[in-house]
Amino acid sequence: MQLSPVKIGDSYQQLNEDQRARGDFQKAARLCQQQGNTTWYGNANDRIRQLDNLGARLARLAKKWF
Repeated sequence: MQLSPVKIGDSYQQLNEDQRARGDFQKAARLCQQQGNTTWYGNANDRIRQLDNLGARLARLAKKWF
């Protein structure tokens, strides 16, 4: 169950719905932290940082359009 928000976030990220993806990754991080799952907590936070990284965003746009 704790992986569901990560998978949903991945789907939104593939659709370039970054804000929705970020929300699901944040939800996943909260759930994992509550459950003491440090591995997936770190994974969700890594994905949030990737979304916040302008270079990653530009790379996705370039891949989509070129």
